[in-house]
Amino acid sequence: MKLLKHSLIAAAFVAATSTSGMAADLKGLSISVDPMYMAVFGDDVHAGDVYTYDYSGASGYYYQYSGNPIIAKPDGKLTLRGEVEYKKGEWGLGVNYWGLSSDGSQIGSITDPVSGDNSYVGIRLGDNSWSSDNQATTINWSTSNKIKVWTSDVYGIKTIMGDQDKTFNLTFGLKFAKLQNQRVDHMSYDDANFNTYTYDWNKKADSDLLIGPMLGIQGHFHWEKQRVIGTVTQSFVYGDVNYQSMTAREYVYESGGGYSYLYDTSHKTTEVIPVTEVKLKWMYDFTPNVSLGLGVFASMWTNAPMAQEADMYYTNAESKKTVIFAGSMGSLEYRF
Repeated sequence: MKLLKHSLIAAAFVAATSTSGMAADLKGLSISVDPMYMAVFGDDVHAGDVYTYDYSGASGYYYQYSGNPIIAKPDGKLTLRGEVEYKKGEWGLGVNYWGLSSDGSQIGSITDPVSGDNSYVGIRLGDNSWSSDNQATTINWSTSNKIKVWTSDVYGIKTIMGDQDKTFNLTFGLKFAKLQNQRVDHMSYDDANFNTYTYDWNKKADSDLLIGPMLGIQGHFHWEKQRVIGTVTQSFVYGDVNYQSMTAREYVYESGGGYSYLYDTSHKTTEVIPVTEVKLKWMYDFTPNVSLGLGVFASMWTNAPMAQEADMYYTNAESKKTVIFAGSMGSLEYRF
């Protein structure tokens, strides 16, 4: 992950400092559509483990524990990034947008897990565990980690230096954004008497609209029909984040009846989140109006508010992580 981050920043720096024979950025109205394959880094949740206890010794106090971790990681997805810019002379205006919705889920089942008088297998989610030692005969479980994000920059453009070969622009404006994260865990099992026990956790961190200042630099270079565009921006978005925690238990007896309860709590905080974005594109001008190219893009959210992992104490604590949304993209640009 650090290698990706450093590579992107280094590539943008090289693009922004190169002086080899290129031409200034193109003027007028341009529209870019960039299909991206974007992955999520930094939000791998260790939801729990499928485990085995092997007891030994006459007293049964000594045991060996082995477990296979359950990791809930949002999947990489195809998405779109769009950008519109208008430049005239040394000034210009621009707007861009990108978004991602991803879900990393796992599901499993352990049937008749009793493996011997001195051996038990089961599953742990958060700080809760169930096993054949608890008379469970079938254990069903699932976990998911969902994340949704979108951002849009509205900005001005000012050429700060340049010549026939290259142009450097300052960008300044506002970033609008929204970030949502949800963690859902489920566990149910039947005991030897066919009684059913169900446990559910639902944890959310859902921001209101986040708004803050954005400042960046662009480097544009052109030689013959090829162009390189490098952009680095830094934003600080501000807004409220709503945390919610729900824990539910239900017990249904084979003989009839049972009971259930629900614990639900929420609170709100106000956050300032640094967002750093890097874009690097290579473009080929097929005609005076149409260009195609390839590139990379990354958006790093420092100390982003994320959903808490499930636990047995029904808490609703805040969770902060540095999350990076990054990937490769194609690009289609049309100029008017």
